[in-house]
Amino acid sequence: MYIEHLTQAMMGVEELLAAIFLLPQALGTASNSEAFNRQDSHSKGSHQDLEQHIIVYNPLAWNTTAIINVTVTFPMATVFDDQGQAVPAQTQSSADSNTTYDLFIVVDLGGLQHRKYLIKFSEKPGKEGSLTHQAWVVSFKRLNVSQDLKTGRRLLPVLIECYKIMLDQDTNLLHSITDRAHL
Repeated sequence: MYIEHLTQAMMGVEELLAAIFLLPQALGTASNSEAFNRQDSHSKGSHQDLEQHIIVYNPLAWNTTAIINVTVTFPMATVFDDQGQAVPAQTQSSADSNTTYDLFIVVDLGGLQHRKYLIKFSEKPGKEGSLTHQAWVVSFKRLNVSQDLKTGRRLLPVLIECYKIMLDQDTNLLHSITDRAHL
């Protein structure tokens, strides 16, 4: 009986996934074929923005908020949910490639729920009302901890109930842990 129910559930999930991915989808603005035609017209010189549709599925039985990563080729994008509301997102240069960008999107999903998102790409900075931000890299100067640097001179003692912890203020490393009973 358990195997029968498990098999039925698996078949139900396969039907659900087929319905989600294979049937034509409409997000209130355009169908997939219309979006494809827009992409073709953009490549011919039109000034319309490119679009990409994504579907996010939560296989868990409880609500979740997550950050998903989508690799894109445009530096700016505006993300909309299936109700046409702007979704918080951030783009930054990809660590894997110099020609792509990582788009991070905040998604809220109920248990066993899927949602459709529309990504509108643009090469110019975000429009008014957009919740997409472009990240920038902050580089920190690296400190060399060489043999010449005498560590242990500026130790900060931290006393807790059982232990005495010594932290090196020059390197921010743990210097020692001593049992207070043996002091």
